[in-house]
Amino acid sequence: MASMSSRRTRPSLVLRRTDSPVPLQSMVALGEMGAGVPAGDRVWTAREMRAQEWVEELAVEDETVDVILDTLEDHFGDTIPVAEVVIGCSLVDGPVLGVANEDVVLGAEDALLELAEEDDLEVALRKLVFQGDIVALDNGVFVAPGLVAERD
Repeated sequence: MASMSSRRTRPSLVLRRTDSPVPLQSMVALGEMGAGVPAGDRVWTAREMRAQEWVEELAVEDETVDVILDTLEDHFGDTIPVAEVVIGCSLVDGPVLGVANEDVVLGAEDALLELAEEDDLEVALRKLVFQGDIVALDNGVFVAPGLVAERD
């Protein structure tokens, strides 16, 4: 799958953990992406994965998506974790992230790399999902109820 190389410069956007997280349920409906459901341990079949409206739209915009979907299918067969689809597809245009103090944060790749202390975006996203810092939603968005965005 695609990855981002190391750029370890101080990002103008910083993500920080907050002592006052927002309830997850208040974050799952993010604007034009529609309401999302936390991926959790849910899986899709290959057909279900490709039938998601947001996946179809992204695949039309960028042919790299088909390569990512094929790779997921090859690796997981017909039980593809929803979170892996969100992580893989977010590598195309960058992740869409909602945090406690902003509904939608775009261009957060460097801040996510710094928060995860990783050099590869795919590894960073997987680590942050596993740690519970961010939650993948089945609409292709990540939410982070315990993070706030700060800009220089």
